[in-house]
Amino acid sequence: MQHFYYLIVFICIVLCNSSCTETLIHNFDVEVNDNYIGFDPKTINNNDAIECDVANDVATLYSNDVFVVATQLLQTESNEVLIGESYQNEALRLLNAVYQSNSPARDSAVVQFSIHDYTATATKNLFMAADESNVWVQNLKNGLPSGNPIVDNLVNSFDLSIHYENFLSVFVIEMPSNIVPAHLAQEFNNISGVSYAEVQPIEGDGNHITVTPQFGYTDMTYSYGFGDCFAGCIGRWNWVFRVYPDCTTEYLSSYGTPIEQ
Repeated sequence: MQHFYYLIVFICIVLCNSSCTETLIHNFDVEVNDNYIGFDPKTINNNDAIECDVANDVATLYSNDVFVVATQLLQTESNEVLIGESYQNEALRLLNAVYQSNSPARDSAVVQFSIHDYTATATKNLFMAADESNVWVQNLKNGLPSGNPIVDNLVNSFDLSIHYENFLSVFVIEMPSNIVPAHLAQEFNNISGVSYAEVQPIEGDGNHITVTPQFGYTDMTYSYGFGDCFAGCIGRWNWVFRVYPDCTTEYLSSYGTPIEQ
């Protein structure tokens, strides 16, 4: 097959001008290039091409959700405790892309039901129990510093506050929004004398925003929970959007329990 194209190119050189040659060579490259993509998948069905710039009002609207989404992004790649600025920026880019899209599904998720992750404004705490025969544990019950260099370094590095809860016989560790609770818990679990450190459960249930990063795009699911969510939502309806690196969005599907009106 290739010999045939080379023959055609040779004849073109003899009989045609240079533009003819360039056209045939271009077509030949497309024919044999295994990486050639004949169409851009972002141009099909229900797509929006938008700017990636984030307006101040959008940044404010999702100021809490950013950390929920950024935590999910970080946990797919790293066990770092601190949510870096790059993860926060990517989370905001994804949220902004869906917010700026034009599909009717976006209007339902973003406007009609105004979905934010219900955990976004919850207090982020750890419960930690430790062997009270350790001097540093006794010190910590009376306040900081504890005298344990690892504990005190974690407190100072991540702007933590710790107090002892007598009723539960545990230390309550409060942390800022830019911390991954599960990763911080692991840091404390590695300290000699700590019996356990675990994330304080968040009561009830509600709306969710979840991300599923894939090669070349990220899927975002906006989930509306309803029906006695304090005890755990009875019903849930989901909208799924796909966001590409250039902030093009594609509405994929909706599914779940029909929303009670």
